[in-house]
Formats: sequence, C-alpha cells, structure tokens
Amino acid sequence: MAYGIEQLKSQIVKSNGIQSTNQWVVVLPRIPGTILESRELNLLCKEIIFPGRAQIVQQRIIGVKGIDVSNGFSEQDFQMRFHVMNDWGIVDYFYKWQDQVLNQRTKYIGYLNDYAKSMRVHALTKGMKYDFNAARRTNNINALLDLLGINLNIDQSFGQKTNYAIEIRDAYPGDISPVNLTNEADGLAELVVLMKHLTWRRL
Repeated sequence: MAYGIEQLKSQIVKSNGIQSTNQWVVVLPRIPGTILESRELNLLCKEIIFPGRAQIVQQRIIGVKGIDVSNGFSEQDFQMRFHVMNDWGIVDYFYKWQDQVLNQRTKYIGYLNDYAKSMRVHALTKGMKYDFNAARRTNNINALLDLLGINLNIDQSFGQKTNYAIEIRDAYPGDISPVNLTNEADGLAELVVLMKHLTWRRL
C-alpha cells in the first residue's frame, strides 16, 4: 500500500501514538490460601496475550461454489508468562487455583462457579497509572452489595482512563507448564500458564 510519511505521522498523532507492547496492566483475582495480591501478580507477569475469538463456520453449497457461513464463535485460550521468585508464590497461586477445578488431593471436581474468576487487562501509555487500591475498594463494595442482596455492580475501572481494557469472564488456569531449571549461570525461572475462559468483553 502506497502512502506518504506525512500521512503516517498524521495518523499517529491523530491516534495518540502507537501502542507500546510493554505498557499494560493485568488484574488477577485473589485466590484463598495464597500470598500474592493483584499488584504483586501484575509485577510478576512478564507477558500476556490478548485473547482472540474465532468464527465457527459451516460450508454452504450454492450451485457449484461453496461459501462459508458463520453459525457461531469460539473463545481462544490465551497464554500468560510469569517470573518465578524464590518463594515460588506464583507457582503456588496457580496450582491452588487449579485445585479448585480438580483437587489433586481429594479428587473433588469443582463447579464452574467455584473456580471461574473475572480478570482484566488494560493497555496503557507512558505516564498512565492503574490504582490497585481503588480497584480493591470497589471489589469490597461489590462484595458487600452482593451480601446485602443489592443488584448493583460498580465498575473497577471507574475514573481510571486506559487506552483499551477488557474483562475476561469465567477465567481459570488450564495448562500449567513445568518450570525449567538449568545449569546456566544467568538463567531465570519462568512459569507459563494457558488460561481458559468463557468469554470476554471490552470495558
């Protein structure tokens, strides 16, 4: 596609710049029995891939030509990569979350409502900040409203401006990769988790 450099520069200015891949925040849920809070989980998260969505199609023959007709969609699993600290708290976090799906000790299979959690991903620009304390206070208020039987949901992102934000609903860890330890002097341990979910929406 032919275009002038000035046109590209104009589009960049119009769109407030090009999105940097290292400006983002992930807000993960609190899992009972683990030591990590959302702010710490965000710091340990090295990489996250925004979930995709695939069309499910069925071929329809019209005359001699086939055409793909959409009849649904499927949510694609997404990957997260974390730094592993010496306390192995991030590994413990995901295995305890996975135990809610199928407990390795008791072999109890949980219900979706037991283990499926909401999480959020925010794309930022330099200078933007995400207030984890405000999000936690909002969660506490929503929990109190639920306890009182009041059907009112206060958005965690209220008053927080981000470039693009999504809520991933009913997420839970599917595959947890082995942690690779080597003889490399400067090697750093990482944990890769493949997350499953029901759906996602833009905030």
